Amino acid sequence: TLNGTALAALAPQTGKTLQAGDTVAWINAVSAQTGITASVRNEVVIAPSQIKINSTIGSLKINGTTITMPGAGVGSARELAVCINASTKSNPAQASDTGVMASIDPDGNLVLSNIAGKEGDDIVIGSAGNIGNVLGIPNATLSGQISLTRNNELRVPTTQLALSRPLVLPRISSNGLPMSESLQLAFTSNSHYTITDLATNKVIGERDYDPATFSTASTNLGLGLDIAFSAVPKVGDKFTLDSKITINPPSGGFASAQALADAIEAQSAKTGVRAQVANGQLVLGNAPAQVLSDIKILNNPNALGVAAASYNSAREKSTDLFPPIQLGFGATGTPADLAKLGFRTGAYISGAAKDDLLVFVSGAGTASVAASYSGKPADAKQTLRGQPMEVVFTSDTHY
Repeated sequence: TLNGTALAALAPQTGKTLQAGDTVAWINAVSAQTGITASVRNEVVIAPSQIKINSTIGSLKINGTTITMPGAGVGSARELAVCINASTKSNPAQASDTGVMASIDPDGNLVLSNIAGKEGDDIVIGSAGNIGNVLGIPNATLSGQISLTRNNELRVPTTQLALSRPLVLPRISSNGLPMSESLQLAFTSNSHYTITDLATNKVIGERDYDPATFSTASTNLGLGLDIAFSAVPKVGDKFTLDSKITINPPSGGFASAQALADAIEAQSAKTGVRAQVANGQLVLGNAPAQVLSDIKILNNPNALGVAAASYNSAREKSTDLFPPIQLGFGATGTPADLAKLGFRTGAYISGAAKDDLLVFVSGAGTASVAASYSGKPADAKQTLRGQPMEVVFTSDTHY
C-alpha cells in the first residue's frame, strides 16, 4: 500500500527482470489516488583515479556489449567516454547497444547514465575473463534509484472552467525563485541601481554597472531578472517590473479545457506551473524546479473558476506541514515484498528496553534476527576503584 491506497500486483515484463522503471510506472499509475509521484535515475560516477589509464590489462562490457578501446588503452577519462558513446545508439528501441551514455562532470569524474527511454534500467558492468574492468570498479548489476515526491495539484472540474476569462499567475525569476508581485528598479546614478520590494519598501538587491558595456537587449540584473531596455538607462530612471503573467483568452474564449491547459503550459517556464487535462479535470501542478511550492492564483474571477488564493494539496491544512509518505503491505503482503522494492521493514524500540525481549517467528521460510547494544561491559572492581573514598580513624584502634 502507498498512503493507504492498495496497489496492484507488480511483475516484470515477460522474459525480463524487474527494473526500477517498472516500479516507477507501477507507482505513477495510481498517482491521482495517492498524491505521490515516482521518478528514477541511474548514474554511476567513477573518479579518474579509479580508471586504468594507459593499461592494456582490463576490458569493459556494459549491458553485455563489449566497448572497443585502443590497443594501448585509454589515455584519460574523456577518451574512455568517447569509446563508450561510440557503442551507444540514440534509439532506445534498439537493444543491440549499451543503452548507456558517458559524460564528464565538472569535477572530472566519468558519469555513466541511461539514455532517454531507459532511465530506470539496470546498468550491468562486466569484463572479459577475470582480469577486471577498465573502470576499476567491481563487475556488478547497478540498479536505478527511485525517488517518491508528494504532488501539489490543483484539480478543477472542466465543467467549472470559465473559458472566456483570463488567468493571472505570479512570475518566477530566471533561476526558478518566486518573485514579489511589486518590484521597482531605480537607477540611482549612471552606474548603480537598486531593486526595491514595494510591498515592504525594502531594497532587496543593488549592483554597480558599467554604462559603456551595458546591454539593452537582455541584461541580468541579479535576483534572476533578465530585462530588455529600449535605451541605456540614466540616473533617476525608475521602472515598475511586471511580476505577473496574464494568460488571456483569444477572441471568443478558449476553445476547450485542453486549449486552456496548452496556454498555461506555454508559460510554464515563466510561472513554474504545469497543466494537463485528465479524467474530466484540469490539473495544475508544479514544474520540477518548483516541487511543493504553492500554486498562486492572483485574479478573481478567473478562467479556473476558483478563488484568488494560494493552493498546496501536499500540505496538511490542520498543521501546515507536509505529512510523511507511508509504505505498507496489505493482508497478504509480507516484509519481503517491501524488501524487493529496496525498503527494509523492522520493529524499533525507542530508548532502553527494561525487560527481556522475546522474538516469535511463524510461518515457512527463513528469517534473521539481530540485536545490538551500546556501551561496554562494566568492571565492578575498577568502578569501585574509581569512586572517591574517605577513611576516618575514630580511635587509635578503629577506623
